[in-house]
Amino acid sequence: MGGLDLVRKGEDYLKQQLLSRVLKDNNIDVTITSLKTKLHSKKVLIVINNVNNRSILKTLVDDSSWFGPQSRIIITTRDKQFLTMYGVNVVYEVHKLQDDKAIEVFNHYAFRNDPPSMDVMNLIPRVIAHAQGLPLALEVLGSSFCKKSKDEWIFDELDDDEKNIFLDIVFVFVEYGKDFVAELLDSFGFFATIGIRTLIDKSLISIIDGELHMHDLLIEMGKEIVRRTCPKEPGQLVDYGCKKISVMY
Repeated sequence: MGGLDLVRKGEDYLKQQLLSRVLKDNNIDVTITSLKTKLHSKKVLIVINNVNNRSILKTLVDDSSWFGPQSRIIITTRDKQFLTMYGVNVVYEVHKLQDDKAIEVFNHYAFRNDPPSMDVMNLIPRVIAHAQGLPLALEVLGSSFCKKSKDEWIFDELDDDEKNIFLDIVFVFVEYGKDFVAELLDSFGFFATIGIRTLIDKSLISIIDGELHMHDLLIEMGKEIVRRTCPKEPGQLVDYGCKKISVMY
């Protein structure tokens, strides 16, 4: 579940999700005053991954005193300000890999024991550039491309309609209902039902509970495509097929 969806569901939902896992009880009432007493004896390890909204940290980290001595909370984020804002004691910055090591990591997850064909080999530098040396990005992208043909690999292989649908989802429609988005884009002249199916088949998007979802790294890839297209106007108003939006990155 993405960060935006978690925030939409509210503070009590966030606490309920965390505390029900700690206490192994799916019927937790986060308003019960005795809850802190139950937690105070618990030594826990909590990982809050890929934080991109301060509401998540405010809700979960502000209550860190609930947990017992020697508990540890690990937060991963691309925005160091989140860590400074909430008084994180130790900050570790993941070092980016050099290109030769990045290729080695990517190849491990993308090809396993099957050597790639020459046309696929020619695409690897472009994928490495998108990952920017980040180990997790290399793992996720490599795993996504595992056992895929060249035609299934990257954005450039999509036709114009599919590219527009992909960027519409990147900037507007993540966590929106698939049927709603398809109907809306169809009304603007796209063959969205077919286009969305193509994006699913190429592992660029997924459907969870009827909603469109996309890995954060692919969202960043989409934004990077726009940055390269209009590098001098990062706040310009761009028409991505279904509506005009102000692209801020």
